[in-house]
Amino acid sequence: MNVVVDVRKSTSRAVRAAAASSEYAANAGGATAALGPLAAAPIEPAMSDSSDGRVTASSSQTSAAADAGEGGSGGGVPSFMPSGSSSATGTVAPSSTPVSGGRPGSGTRGRGPGVVAPVGSGASGSARGSLPPITPYACRRSRSMSSAPNSSVSAAIMRADGRRLGSSGTEIRIPRLTPARAAAEDASVATLSQKVCQLLWCGFGPGVTPPPGFAARVAAGEVGCAVLFRENVGSIEELLALNAALHAAAPADLPLLIAVDQEGGRVQRVRAPATVWPPMLRVGDAARAEAIGRALGEELAVLGFDVDFAPVLDVHTNPQNPVIGDRAFATTAAEVIRLAGAFARGLAAAGILACGKHFPGHGDTTTDSHLALPRVDHGLARLRAVELAPFRALELPMLMTAHVIFAALDPDSPATLSRRVLGDLLRGELGYRGVVVSDDLEMKAIADHWGIAEAVERGLIAGCDAFLLCHVEALQLEAHAALVRAAERSPAVRARVDEAAGRVAALKAGHRPRPAATPAQARALLGRREHQELVS
Repeated sequence: MNVVVDVRKSTSRAVRAAAASSEYAANAGGATAALGPLAAAPIEPAMSDSSDGRVTASSSQTSAAADAGEGGSGGGVPSFMPSGSSSATGTVAPSSTPVSGGRPGSGTRGRGPGVVAPVGSGASGSARGSLPPITPYACRRSRSMSSAPNSSVSAAIMRADGRRLGSSGTEIRIPRLTPARAAAEDASVATLSQKVCQLLWCGFGPGVTPPPGFAARVAAGEVGCAVLFRENVGSIEELLALNAALHAAAPADLPLLIAVDQEGGRVQRVRAPATVWPPMLRVGDAARAEAIGRALGEELAVLGFDVDFAPVLDVHTNPQNPVIGDRAFATTAAEVIRLAGAFARGLAAAGILACGKHFPGHGDTTTDSHLALPRVDHGLARLRAVELAPFRALELPMLMTAHVIFAALDPDSPATLSRRVLGDLLRGELGYRGVVVSDDLEMKAIADHWGIAEAVERGLIAGCDAFLLCHVEALQLEAHAALVRAAERSPAVRARVDEAAGRVAALKAGHRPRPAATPAQARALLGRREHQELVS
């Protein structure tokens, strides 16, 4: 009997409970079973008689099809999207080589016409140019949809014209879809609650195994990104098992990102036997910075991570700054641009999504935003010349906000909650099009002044697309409930939920995670001699 699966519709609901990807399951060493609630149950393939966008396969050989995308390169602003990834606006930069070897494709991405150019940049939005289309390729992780224990599973890699590549006995016909259109169609099917869940990027407190509640939420597609800390990193075997199980448990249509802060110096969650990297202020050379970014990214990728909350784009101009200091790349904006940009290129070459931080600049504060609410009183001219310069010059897939008040921009609200900072400045004047992630809302700069419910609603309206809630499950659930209530009563909030969920979906659609590694494969890469030579 033949089974027809509608790629765009049926998988949005049916594949939610699909079994783990064969790549992840094969190498996870039984991790899925070991973590109990993270194990996804097999399902029966959905039936459809659609003639537009469908997969036709035998019931013993069903494949999930990936949405295809298009993209290209444009001039103007350096872009550091990982090989084969898409921007939040749906452009894809495919590579002719996998992450594990060779030199990936490269290019720059313009911001498109009609965007106000940065003050003093000497370029208009139209001068940056629009993006020419290139041949699109599928870019989502394939997941098996086995309906019986002994089913033979095959995965297809497809071009956008519907041509089957590398499949076995499976006929695939799909319409031409860009990642942006795919994200929009996925968002139209998803419930409001599901969309809100994709905006919540959560940790789960101490331990190398997530608690049952967190595990169940991952399996239900209710966590957009899992954020790991040092307290979650056990042995190499434990970390591989954790990340493989988390990835495998997430629904195929709502894949999970796994993120970590791995900057080097005092902020690196993964340590020996992985390479222990120096503070970035000590790097000094662009070639070395790029090599470190590439090597650091390769080690994260082999461990199953997708996102590095790095590089730091703050300019270290205050020796008394208690929280940035040698985490910054340099003491001048020009050097930060040169060195952080090189580091970001390295991460992208390794297949890791970079997240620059902390917009619009945390380098000249005298207060740690983990402990209190800092304030910067510099005028606009100084901010544009120093703090904002790296964020203007480097366009990364994601930017993280600063819980800092900038009096010249908004004297009443920290950047995370300020529409003037995130909307008028970042999206408007600077023309940024990627995903905007808040710093952790549990930090005292926010928690001591605004409740979580108020913070997520204000932050969403201001321009945040995702929110870090890194430890307390009760606050994560409160944030979800608050955003759903706000979206139900306010069309403006609902529109922002849709927009933010679309950006997150497009980011995920363009990311190609590395297949799960075995402990032996990971140990062969972690801390290797070539990486250690970059440290000294």
